[in-house]
This record gives sequence, C-alpha cells and structure tokens, in this order.
Amino acid sequence: MSDQKLATVAVRTGIDSDTQYNAVVPPLYLTSTYSFPQLGEVPTYDYSRSGNPTRNTLADALSTLEGGAGGRGHQLRDSCDEPACVRPVRAG
Repeated sequence: MSDQKLATVAVRTGIDSDTQYNAVVPPLYLTSTYSFPQLGEVPTYDYSRSGNPTRNTLADALSTLEGGAGGRGHQLRDSCDEPACVRPVRAG
C-alpha cells in the first residue's frame, strides 16, 4: 500500500475499474448467465455462481486492503467448505 490511510484505500478501491462503460463506481452485475460469442469459445464469465465481475472486484478490494497478492470470492453455499481449510490458520 502507498502512503494513503486505510480509510482512503477502502473507499477508492475498485473505482475506475469498469473498462467497458467507464463507470466511476463499479457496477453490480446481477445477471445469472452470460452469452457465448461462438460455440467452443468460453468467455471469462459463463455463469454467475462460478464468478462475475462484481465478485472479482470485491476479492481485489479485500486483497488490496489486506496487502495480499490476490483473493477469491465465494457464494454462500461454498462457505461450508472453508472452515476445514481456514480453521487451523490463525491471525498474526
């Protein structure tokens, strides 16, 4: 992180990340399915449960705030798998 305070980083993370329409604040993508350009050509997002731009923006924001190298967001259903992996890991 730079010399910015945590609060500044928190409110600025994700701003100007919309390269398609140049929205200043990242939009919420509420769609559940995406179109395929051609048969056999898989787009970046194909089904919202497996990933979408909003979830990636959130993961990037949390990673930036934590000073991490990357992150990943999961839907609530996947959270039941996490305690087995996360429980042994302690803060600090």
